[in-house]
Formats: sequence, C-alpha cells, structure tokens
Amino acid sequence: MNAKRSLSLAAAAALLAGGAAITTAGAASATTPAQTKSAASYNAQYETHHSGSYEWHAGYWENKWVPGHWEKVHHAGYWENQWHPGWADTKGHHHHGYWHKTWHKAYDTNRWEPGHWMKTWHKGYWEHR
Repeated sequence: MNAKRSLSLAAAAALLAGGAAITTAGAASATTPAQTKSAASYNAQYETHHSGSYEWHAGYWENKWVPGHWEKVHHAGYWENQWHPGWADTKGHHHHGYWHKTWHKAYDTNRWEPGHWMKTWHKGYWEHR
C-alpha cells in the first residue's frame, strides 16, 4: 500500500513539474518576440527622432521694462474693534464707553502703477541641431 501511494505521488509531482515547464516555455516563447520587436521598434524610433547633437541653453534673469498701467487692487474685508467713548446725556447721566466690533466691507480699486523695471526668469532648454 505504501509503495503504491509513493508511486502515485511521484507520478503526480512529475506531471505537475512537466506541465509547469511546458506552460512557462510556451508563455516565454509567446512573449519574447513581441518584447524584442517592441524594444527594437522603440530603439529605431528613438534613433531616427533623436539622432544628432543637442545644445543646452542655460536659463537667465532679464531686466524688463514694464510701462505704466492701471492695476486692479483688492482690499479684503476685516473686523475692527472700535472704542466708543462715554458721554453725558441731557439729564446729566453719564454713560460708560464701550468696545464695538465693526465689519469693513471688501472692495476693489484701480490704481495707477508707474513704469518700472521687473526681473523675469527665462528657463533653460535643450535645442536639437
């Protein structure tokens, strides 16, 4: 009984190993030409589009004159604590002063910005020759 069981286990293991080897070989042979073909076509495209020399143009700062112009300026709204001083009414009663929060609304204004020099950055780039 033990010999029969060990023989069947060995046969099953051999079948599994053989099936796995066949599957791996089939998958490898099916994918290898496609991968090689796509890599070759990529290299060919790269060579045709990217052959030649390149020249690096470094970035630089430039002082640029900006002529005078109108500029819209936004003033944000804000809360302000205001002190209201005490007072005496017509009957001679004194009223104490107090703090009061007041909201100032936001608004936009146009302001004249005179001509001025402005620094601008030009990025570096590669140029294909």
